[in-house]
Amino acid sequence: MAIELDEAKQHLANKSAWHHIKGKVIELGLYIASGSVKLNKPAPRNLPLWTLEGEEVSLNTILQKYQDEGKATILNMGSFTCPVWRERQGKVQALAKLYPGKVACISIYVREAHASNEWALDMNEKSEISYLKPQTIKDRIIIAKRAKDELMNTDAMVYIDGVKHNAVNKAYSAVPIRICVIDEIGNLVFRSQGSGPFGYKPEEFASFLQKTFGPVAGMQDIMGDDIEGGVTA
Repeated sequence: MAIELDEAKQHLANKSAWHHIKGKVIELGLYIASGSVKLNKPAPRNLPLWTLEGEEVSLNTILQKYQDEGKATILNMGSFTCPVWRERQGKVQALAKLYPGKVACISIYVREAHASNEWALDMNEKSEISYLKPQTIKDRIIIAKRAKDELMNTDAMVYIDGVKHNAVNKAYSAVPIRICVIDEIGNLVFRSQGSGPFGYKPEEFASFLQKTFGPVAGMQDIMGDDIEGGVTA
């Protein structure tokens, strides 16, 4: 689902000052509540997640599975109501597929960036992507399933962050979206920089992959010329 990011910015600009103050207060509260996750240190992992079928699992179990396979794990965190995530997250998944023996990618569906009763966007309403803030795991799963159906391949691995505590969101300060990589020994070795949605940059992630695992064919097809450092296969 392609969207025009300039349109997203314009929709934000069209809203009232009070509308944005309310949204920013919510966002600030989430940042304050977030953990101080650090690079090259053990990643937070004893955190609950849910499958799209509603089964509770642990992030630790998922990470350990891929560590046992000698793979790094990519956490692609976001929500359907974030237009930047809708636009960019497909590149993260495509990039991960270039390194099948090195990395595994999971999408973690976190709290809505722009729930209609918190920080609504006109462009979401225009695209019929307007949802109230989920109150239960079941509510969040409904939206996550639509996100998977419309944005992802059928083999994409999607997990749901808890509605009550938003534990993964808080632990990794994924406000509102974030890319993280946890290596095969459990350390956090990459975290997309900057706050807000526009810090979610697949080009930074592509550069990390190339520097860590080497250049591969297909990178140029996904990223075009927009690759940090200009390294291509």
